[in-house]
Amino acid sequence: MSKAATVVLLVIALGLGATLFLINRGASPAPNGPSDAQTTTGPAFEIDPAQVRAMTVTEPGGVTRSVYRTDLGGWIYAELPVSATPDVGWPTDATQVNSALRTLSLIPVAGDAESASISDTAPIIELRMADGSTRSLQVERDSVGGNTLARVDEERLVLIEASSVSGVLESGPEAWRVNSPLAGIAADASRITIVAGEQRVALAKVENRWIMRGPISARADEAVIRTVLEAILKMRITQFAGEDSLVTDPIVTIEVERDDLVRDDGSARRVTSRTLAIGGQADAGGSTRRATVRGTDLPSATSLVVERGSIITDQQFANLARAEAYLSKTAVPERREDIGIILFRPLGDPTSDRGFRRDLEGWNEMRPDGGMRTAELPDREALTAAITMLTGTPGEARIAANIEGFRPLTRVEMYTLDDSDLGSLQAGYVDGTLAIRRGNVLWLYPEVQAPALFQLPSPDQLEPEPEREPSDASDSDTGDNK
Repeated sequence: MSKAATVVLLVIALGLGATLFLINRGASPAPNGPSDAQTTTGPAFEIDPAQVRAMTVTEPGGVTRSVYRTDLGGWIYAELPVSATPDVGWPTDATQVNSALRTLSLIPVAGDAESASISDTAPIIELRMADGSTRSLQVERDSVGGNTLARVDEERLVLIEASSVSGVLESGPEAWRVNSPLAGIAADASRITIVAGEQRVALAKVENRWIMRGPISARADEAVIRTVLEAILKMRITQFAGEDSLVTDPIVTIEVERDDLVRDDGSARRVTSRTLAIGGQADAGGSTRRATVRGTDLPSATSLVVERGSIITDQQFANLARAEAYLSKTAVPERREDIGIILFRPLGDPTSDRGFRRDLEGWNEMRPDGGMRTAELPDREALTAAITMLTGTPGEARIAANIEGFRPLTRVEMYTLDDSDLGSLQAGYVDGTLAIRRGNVLWLYPEVQAPALFQLPSPDQLEPEPEREPSDASDSDTGDNK
């Protein structure tokens, strides 16, 4: 390359460098750019979510929507200012509240806006901290380029990403409310009372077993109770209505109570209760129902619109209070392996009594002289059939007082191997149908033949029942308390 050409190229290179220098020197930084070191100054609202005790969103006109942390670490909803400390409120989803607090604590500044002004109608998010101090963030709803104007603690004006507060402003505390009509009580209920018209059933869990307390005392069908409770728990609130929508003519009223331990030693209990009154249809299609709920730690009365769920018709709701639906389907709900001694005593013929006791080798027959002998194969097979029928064959459970014509013919007594009483029952017929009575409950078995060890004659061979005094069978001698 010639010397002249080299000089020309050098001049061109110097000119380009000078041009680029002037262009860069005159360029201004991109406004509000999150990557600009001059405008991104860290979190806009630096807080410790664990120290927040209340959060309130105040809309134009002074309408407040708030959540408050409870002593047990949960959150409740109430329409009160952030300075309040309510004793009652609607339970909220703590996960959503805590997630919103974490988001607020991490909002980055997208740019300073000290020369701007914020409108008086912009909603305000207030937080009350554990030390009693209050933090606030007032935010414009309108955004430009994904950013919106915010005022931190009534002092500093900044630009923040609009989406970081949209969840609190657009849905916020109202949307965080638990949408179950039995809010705060799950499947761990201790007692259930259901009323529909003149029907009433009361159920209670005692030593992890469900029993019926009313209208009679009896063992309950735990599977049915779980199914009903789950159906109620799956109902969802679609609308929180006003006080003028209280249900005054419920189809069914459901009261659920839960015992909560207060002290570690179990010396004190707190009862959490919910009473749900379900009324008529709330829409023309019948997909929702009017409802009202009251509770120990809820506002005085809350009107709701709930999805009907799997319980659809008025009759299905009313049937929830039908007591016989909750009776145990088997006459002996104990496990068959728990029965170590079983006695069959035909009424009026003590010479026909038979008793059997189980040991490690199998079943032995109890002799009249107090001795034992190994049960014969036919007796062992008959024992298996009898115990299987009592513990595993469903019957049509009825309240005994509602059934006429039961004729008891054999008494069956049951004990564990350590002689603990498992109760007793009576076997006989109702109009030719095999029936078993235990306490206040009578089971009918239309398609079942009586086990041989019951020693029952066939129905067509029964002699006319002699005239006698009313049966002295009581709750105690038919094992109702077992």
